Order: sequence, then C-alpha cells, then structure tokens
Amino acid sequence: MPTVFRTPEDRFAAWVDFPFTPHRHRWRRPEHFVWGVHGDVFTEQWGQAWTSRFPQATFDPVDAGHVLQESHGHEVADLILQRIAEE
Repeated sequence: MPTVFRTPEDRFAAWVDFPFTPHRHRWRRPEHFVWGVHGDVFTEQWGQAWTSRFPQATFDPVDAGHVLQESHGHEVADLILQRIAEE
C-alpha cells in the first residue's frame, strides 16, 4: 500500500531518510536549486526546507511549475550559469 502524506512537511520528513542523505556531509561542492514555486507536489516551502539541508546550497525560486526546465528553460539556464560564475 502506498504511503499517504497529509502535508508537505510529512513528505519532506520521509525524504530526509532518502539513501544519499546520510552522506551529504561529505559533499563540499555548491548545489544550486532552481525551483518552480507552483509545483503541486514539491512546494516552495518543501524546496526551501530541502535546500536548508545543504549549507553550501543556493535557492532560486522561479514563477513556474514542477517541470520548469521545459517552460522556463532560458531562465533556468541563466540562473545556473549566474550561480556557477559566483562560485
């Protein structure tokens, strides 16, 4: 039977135990989250909470849905390139 999450916070709590997260303290490179804030599943709050798990991460909200690389590809690419240039 699939797990039913009542709130985004419940969903996030389940993801905290995702297999790679115990090793995240070893990762030292920047991570850049470009987030579609109108996603139905992964909300902006969820993205900010996920980003907060990585001290070297950045978070850039975009006025888009979950598949923002398809609807806002140029904006996503520009944000990623900007963040890389800032490293």
